[in-house]
Amino acid sequence: MKTAKLFLSLAVFAVLGIFLAAAQAAPKAAKSKAKQTKGEAKMEQTEKSGIKTLVVYFSATGNTKKVSETLAKAADADIYEIKPLKPYTDADLDWTDRNSRSSVEMKDKKSRPEIAADKFSVRQYDTVYVGFPIWWGTAPTVVNTFLEKHDFSDKTIIVFATSGGSPLGNSAKDIKKSVSETANVISGRILSPSATEAELKKWIESLR
Repeated sequence: MKTAKLFLSLAVFAVLGIFLAAAQAAPKAAKSKAKQTKGEAKMEQTEKSGIKTLVVYFSATGNTKKVSETLAKAADADIYEIKPLKPYTDADLDWTDRNSRSSVEMKDKKSRPEIAADKFSVRQYDTVYVGFPIWWGTAPTVVNTFLEKHDFSDKTIIVFATSGGSPLGNSAKDIKKSVSETANVISGRILSPSATEAELKKWIESLR
């Protein structure tokens, strides 16, 4: 009889132990599930609202290329180089020669130098930095070739450039003519090829 009561008592304690363990585990499981759900929701929200950024540039001598690469790191952006089908030579870039290639192209507002063909698309990007060296107070016409090849509807375009002393001039205004009317074109600034990543991050923050 005593043995039976002993076994019954042990069984009761065992059942109580199981219930207590389950009760303690339930809040932790619920908290873990809630945390996971919150994390998944945050990730989904980031995927939906995440802004994708691109740095597009044309560089004739390497200065714009250098600062564009630094800017892409500062903005955590992808980067793309506009490449003329026919590369520019030193003679082509002689602005003192009115018959040089660059001089002739910049005199003709309808000039659209061919660029290397590829399957690149700007569709996935929301913000696009467009950089180039200043030629005759504006962007080289080869930049317009690229802009007119792609759809910039509803995108934000931030203009920047490198220069030996000239300001941005009519760059943003001229670029606006080559993109969709719904594109938001922002006149940025002249950037030094030696600009640091930290300096460019400050500039990026100032645009927000």
